[in-house]
Amino acid sequence: MAFGIQIKNNSDQILIDSELSHYHFLGKYTHYASTQTPDLLDGPGTVAYGPNDNKNMNGMPQKGSIFKYSIPSNGPKPPMIFIQNKDVYRYTRCSNILTKKSGSNWEVWIFSTGDISEDFFLAPIVFAFSPREQFATSPSGYGLVTYDSSGNPTFDSNLKPLRVVGGGNITAPPVAHTGSFGGVFISTLGVNSSDVVVGGGVPNSLSQVHHTDIIFYCPSIAHACHQYEYQASDSGISDWQNYAWSRGDIWWCFYRSTFRVNNGYFSGNLVFHANYGVYARGHVWQHVSNSSSIFAALILGALTGGAYFALALGVLVTAGVFTSAGVASGGYLPYSNGSRNASLQNTFILSRASYYE
Repeated sequence: MAFGIQIKNNSDQILIDSELSHYHFLGKYTHYASTQTPDLLDGPGTVAYGPNDNKNMNGMPQKGSIFKYSIPSNGPKPPMIFIQNKDVYRYTRCSNILTKKSGSNWEVWIFSTGDISEDFFLAPIVFAFSPREQFATSPSGYGLVTYDSSGNPTFDSNLKPLRVVGGGNITAPPVAHTGSFGGVFISTLGVNSSDVVVGGGVPNSLSQVHHTDIIFYCPSIAHACHQYEYQASDSGISDWQNYAWSRGDIWWCFYRSTFRVNNGYFSGNLVFHANYGVYARGHVWQHVSNSSSIFAALILGALTGGAYFALALGVLVTAGVFTSAGVASGGYLPYSNGSRNASLQNTFILSRASYYE
């Protein structure tokens, strides 16, 4: 550095550098709104010939919830958002799926696998950390404030700095669902993959700390989609009339990677988990029948080729089913059975809520 100040410890590690923008504790925030991605459900109702069972979402897994937070950090650098999962039962997993500038604040979306209708479920709390120059007010008191070459404050001893207690890298499971996707008109698309578990990022000194005291930073980067298709057709004579029918269905779920910190039930050691949660789900189908004559051409090639699905989705998007629920449209289409970014190393950082409460 040409000028300024550097403070190091006895291991020659830099603790404070006036040219680096240090992150300080901005505040603890609860959500101002919550929502779930609307179901994409489309297809004809009861048809005279052919099965009319499960023209809805029967058998589909429960969706997770989206919680929205407004973080008052006024500047171009996104705040670091640490999640405190208050679910003492350790069932839910959470992740940061969106951080975007919104006026003078930042909008943050936290996705949770829990359903807000469940009695034991508690919405996550976020701890926000921001560069010192993006604080709305300057704290008063004695201490040390450093500035960079442009005159921006970079460190302030009157504020609590981000204190890291652990961390590491973790990957998501290769796929969200293993095995069969369903049978006949019932889909089986719930998350059944085993958690990826990392224990080495948590120091032994924290082994007996309760998991609700650990806050973590780990944005969601992996996502997956699984779909199940079923087709059936028949023809014959009923009530002295010829008939023919054909039906085709696609059920699908879109998943986002999610995380949790857990104390082992017997060992008590803290470990970090990664898996998936159901972010969006859909069911579209086509069912046609005719009793005027026997016809064998009612094969739903358009559906399996994706044209019918695209048409149905376009109608739903035009109707505003996404925006009416406060969920941005796009990004929920089934691209294939599998996942993306699952093999990428996802960095997680750990701190403690009790440092800032």
